[in-house]
Amino acid sequence: MKFDDKWVPDSDVIVGILEKKFPEPFLITPPEFACGGLYIAGEKITAVDLSLAPKLYHLKIALGHFKKWSVL
Repeated sequence: MKFDDKWVPDSDVIVGILEKKFPEPFLITPPEFACGGLYIAGEKITAVDLSLAPKLYHLKIALGHFKKWSVL
């Protein structure tokens, strides 16, 4: 993503920038909600979800390509 004329490739850094620029909705997972569900915090998307999504997608693609494994 491009922020203020600077390209930022790291998804974790992008989430941090988004959290500062747009504090609502709050993206940090409160510890009492870190129990799962549709998202890590249940029904609310958090920074953890935004961080994990591209990593899980890459894992799914790599396992399918190199190991012929299928991931739901």
